Amino acid sequence: MTYSANLTSLHKGLTPIYPDQDRINFAPSLASDIRILLPDGSYLSFNNIDDNGTIWVCSDIEGWWNLSDPSIPNIERGFGDGSFDVSGRILARDLTFNGSILITESSRTSIAEYSKDARSALLTAFNLVKRGAWLVVDEDEYKRASYVRLNGRPNIDTVNSRGRIDFSIGLRAADPIKYEWIENSTSNLQILDGRYNLASIGGGNPDSMYQSYSDQPYESDPASNSYPQVDWNIGETPANSDGTVVRSYDDYDGGDLVTYYSGDSTNSAGTITVTNHGDSIVYCYLRVIGPFYGPGYIQNITTDQTMNFLPAAAGSTQILGPTETSSEVEYIDIDTRNREIHKGDFTNGTYADSSRELLDPLVNWIYLLPGDNSIYFIDNGVGSRLISPSLEIYWRSGWIG
Repeated sequence: MTYSANLTSLHKGLTPIYPDQDRINFAPSLASDIRILLPDGSYLSFNNIDDNGTIWVCSDIEGWWNLSDPSIPNIERGFGDGSFDVSGRILARDLTFNGSILITESSRTSIAEYSKDARSALLTAFNLVKRGAWLVVDEDEYKRASYVRLNGRPNIDTVNSRGRIDFSIGLRAADPIKYEWIENSTSNLQILDGRYNLASIGGGNPDSMYQSYSDQPYESDPASNSYPQVDWNIGETPANSDGTVVRSYDDYDGGDLVTYYSGDSTNSAGTITVTNHGDSIVYCYLRVIGPFYGPGYIQNITTDQTMNFLPAAAGSTQILGPTETSSEVEYIDIDTRNREIHKGDFTNGTYADSSRELLDPLVNWIYLLPGDNSIYFIDNGVGSRLISPSLEIYWRSGWIG
């Protein structure tokens, strides 16, 4: 193709097909596709008309559609040209939220009233100094969200007598990854927000079990929660009329301590596949629910990362209850991004400040690669005498672009 033809193709590619129509088609649509989560769990929606007939428009979120700024050190080669090829890291994502509020009322009184209400709602939503909020954008089938705070002084100006308000608000997402947003999903994790995918597996346990508390040796029945519970029955002759498997041992002074299993009685570790639909690695939250004897480990087979639990402390036979002397259903929460571990129990609602001593000091904190990840969980100490723990995995898919 000649130079002249190339130039013509370039000009054609830069020219709108229908200039007037394109301005309409590619302007912001009123689809409520941009929202910020309020403290009461509701949203302030943009590209939306509210109950007062006020139009909320987000014209752009600068920094949202691009890669965040990188930080890559330049280490010069001392014996030759150039520098060493070193990996870097991605910095916090800085955003500028731009838009307008348009009052549609015609009377002066209504304009003043609705302008005041709109400004108050905007200030409340973006009062993000002492707290943060989730900014949610419906990009495609996977809604994406970042946890943001204020970055710089917001500019909010009334620009004409009809009550039009223009705003430009600087935001910062400390975590540059944009996470999958799952509507109306909750978890009981003590974390920022409960909108997560959830997968659950057992570690070294029969494929299926019937689990409940008997009246002995416990005085109370914590069956009000939905977490794994153990059937402790005391008697010299364990028997089941329904054909389920019975396992027993003599660690309890009052007689045989019996656990009833239904289904397959073979002890086998659990494996499950979790999928990260994004283009970035993401960390996850892990919850191990007792009884847990240990030692054991959680492994991402896909990345070959392993998190090892240390054996139970001296004088103890278990890392997590319930035990033959306590009905507390205990658990461990692991935040792999912030590298925090907390032990708690559902029965009394206790939650430790830190339980870092439960994992190997040289722990390899698990993350999820884009695509499928096989997660493996086992309790090496469970043997064949008791039901084993379960592992709950909470995660969001993540995008960096």
